[in-house]
Amino acid sequence: MAKPGNVQRKIRLVLSDVDGTLLDILRLEEFLKADFPELSIVRSADFLLEIMRGGITKSTAVRELGRQWDIPAEQTAAFGDHFNDADMLRVVGEPWLMDNAPAEMKREFGNVTASNDEEGIYKALVGMGLIPEI
Repeated sequence: MAKPGNVQRKIRLVLSDVDGTLLDILRLEEFLKADFPELSIVRSADFLLEIMRGGITKSTAVRELGRQWDIPAEQTAAFGDHFNDADMLRVVGEPWLMDNAPAEMKREFGNVTASNDEEGIYKALVGMGLIPEI
């Protein structure tokens, strides 16, 4: 966890040829992970990689907040809509995907709610009985 005053940075890459054709992001992701294992590298869209210092992930944030608030990760819920959310969704007890998430993720995580444009988080929280319907 970063100390107060330390700046944490991440790099986002969008890669395309000069004509705008997207490069093979999957091959690039595999290459970078193999050559730079000390970094956290995650695909957050079909055309976007996020590169951060090693150990900086959404799952480590969930675990650290849970430790600080004395809440086990298994007793938490999280919502995601793309590959950069997968590590976080794997550590919580109630992983939820937005309907606009990739099909590959929907096969891994069973809970799917409405899209992020259709009040999906609100609908899931109501469905779990955590907030009243308004």
